[in-house]
Amino acid sequence: MATYRILARIVELGPREHLVTVSALAEDKDSTEVRMASLSTAAEARERKDFLVMSLATELRALGHVTVGMVE
Repeated sequence: MATYRILARIVELGPREHLVTVSALAEDKDSTEVRMASLSTAAEARERKDFLVMSLATELRALGHVTVGMVE
């Protein structure tokens, strides 16, 4: 079991390209999980970010890990 902190970021690469990156960094071991997506609009990027955060946190909890917070 590990303790993870989730980091989420949206970067605007162009007027119609937004990159969403969600990472889970283990605090007590060398382990990182990363999810990425590229979307056309800022609204789609925000929705995808929320989805990726929730799905990654759910995956980690299902494996017996703990998530302690999110940084945006």
